Amino acid sequence: MEHAFDLNVYMKSNLSFKKLMMFNTPHKMMVGLHLLFANLRRNHFRPRRKVNRIVLYYRICDHGYPKEKPSYITKEHCLSNALREFPLDKVEWHILADNIFDETFQMMKKYVPSDVIQRVTVGNGADTFRMVYEDAMKQEDDVLVYFLEDDYLHIPGSLDYLREAAECNYTDYLTLYDHPDKYSNLTNPYVTHEGESSVVYWCGHRHWKETNSTTMTFAAFADVLRKDKNVFWNWTKDRHPWDFIMFTDLRKMSGRRLSCPIPSCSTHGETQFLANGVNWETI
Repeated sequence: MEHAFDLNVYMKSNLSFKKLMMFNTPHKMMVGLHLLFANLRRNHFRPRRKVNRIVLYYRICDHGYPKEKPSYITKEHCLSNALREFPLDKVEWHILADNIFDETFQMMKKYVPSDVIQRVTVGNGADTFRMVYEDAMKQEDDVLVYFLEDDYLHIPGSLDYLREAAECNYTDYLTLYDHPDKYSNLTNPYVTHEGESSVVYWCGHRHWKETNSTTMTFAAFADVLRKDKNVFWNWTKDRHPWDFIMFTDLRKMSGRRLSCPIPSCSTHGETQFLANGVNWETI
């Protein structure tokens, strides 16, 4: 059986070899070895998973929060980019359109069949997220669910990169977005010296790293989502989802892990949070 494994992770185990050498009797050494490999197996030897299907839940709204965005970040460009990288013949699409104008609906129908679009008048991101989350929990265990908001761009190959990382199964949650807050002491409390403490691993065709948080655009297997519903519900009680706290809570309280690629495969469209290393205007 193949496993996702990285030497850096091995050496950073909770029970390190340095600590193991402190067990100065044969009996203590055997106990230490048992604890060491039990810890490694629990945390770092995760069997690969097969992605049965990928289901994408796309949330679009014409009355969102005001954000400064580059001119190329438009509803149409982001949707067409997403459909190019996650085509309808490879990914099952569900679009939740909240409070959209008729012009937006007509634009969307240029790209997708109308039967994949559900128009609603909810009026806030937290409740629309809960709606798609509820549907995602009905999927089979090995269905990879990708929650995607309407102001993201993806580089070519994003679908393959996401599938590879999911099947590698190193962490429980994935994002294709390497958020620039991970490189700023001013915006992320887990960042020091302009970077977060992390583990980097190779999966498929890219490096990935464990990261402390992300936005409401992320992926996970359906069985993981079912188990973690209470955490997501706890941080979507208000109109606006508390995504940063949500993921740090999943990590600290539930032992979940989140990974992103380096460099980033996608970006949020807000000007101050464009992912580094890619000329997004050319995507």
